[in-house]
Amino acid sequence: MHGLLLTFTMILMLCFTAGSQAYEGKIYKWKDKDGKLHFSDKPPKDQSLKVEEQKVDSSKLTVTSMPRSQRQTPLTAGQCQSAIDNLKNTEPLYRGELVEKLAKKEINDQQFAQGLAKLDDVKRIVNPDSCRNAQPEDRSLLNCIAQNEDARQCIK
Repeated sequence: MHGLLLTFTMILMLCFTAGSQAYEGKIYKWKDKDGKLHFSDKPPKDQSLKVEEQKVDSSKLTVTSMPRSQRQTPLTAGQCQSAIDNLKNTEPLYRGELVEKLAKKEINDQQFAQGLAKLDDVKRIVNPDSCRNAQPEDRSLLNCIAQNEDARQCIK
């Protein structure tokens, strides 16, 4: 829980430092009745909650690094098979979409080639040999494909 809070706080602070001008304002922090922690620039409507006011001076903030995302667990054999099946069914749809966009001049030859290369990269990940042992950065893609029969939205 502490890691999530730290991550959320870092992201929140990064948002305040993104602007070119310094932001001086207040952030309100509170826990709801379920114990979930909230941050907002406005206090909660429920005035019975204990609210802490946080002053923020973004001109004094420095973000040196962002925390890595949490590792996902490896896919099960069933999830891998779903990903393989869904990609097999999606591949002709994805290729057809690329051909259609090229014909309508919505994309150029280079974008068409990049789309086909992306599909080839995905196919290297979504196979029985590499799915179960996929790298953490590939697991979200594999999960998306496993959960979507038409996985085009995962490939783009």
